[in-house]
Amino acid sequence: MTDGFDRTSNAAGPEPQPAYPTIDIAVFGAHLSGQPLNPSLLALGATRQRACLTAPTYRMLALSGPLPRPALCRVSRGGVGLPGEVWALPTSALAALLVSIAPPLGLGTVQLDDGPCHGFIAEHTELTDAIDITSFGGWAAWLETRKRS
Repeated sequence: MTDGFDRTSNAAGPEPQPAYPTIDIAVFGAHLSGQPLNPSLLALGATRQRACLTAPTYRMLALSGPLPRPALCRVSRGGVGLPGEVWALPTSALAALLVSIAPPLGLGTVQLDDGPCHGFIAEHTELTDAIDITSFGGWAAWLETRKRS
């Protein structure tokens, strides 16, 4: 069993480096570029890798609260592909990200249109007061319609 560190250097050499220095995290709302929680990703040393799109098996709900956030939910039917971003997060910062995520959100596996990726997902059981915003085409598009109303 491995602990995830490359220990091929000798004992007198530099500290062992993680075999996986970063982990890709897909974000779909408040952590997107230009959104309120994006600075927290940057402070953790994350770097934006690319835009992404979920597989067409998700819906997005708007959570109420002091900081509006979206909830990405996988569904068995009626899903669509939703836009987001993939960020490379240093694995050393993963715990700090995890403890900053308020329920009903969490991290799990998100099916992107080009394969699986770790990312923000929501627990269905806590979404009774959320508004389905899937038809707007993603978090940024929904926020834009709110500015115009």
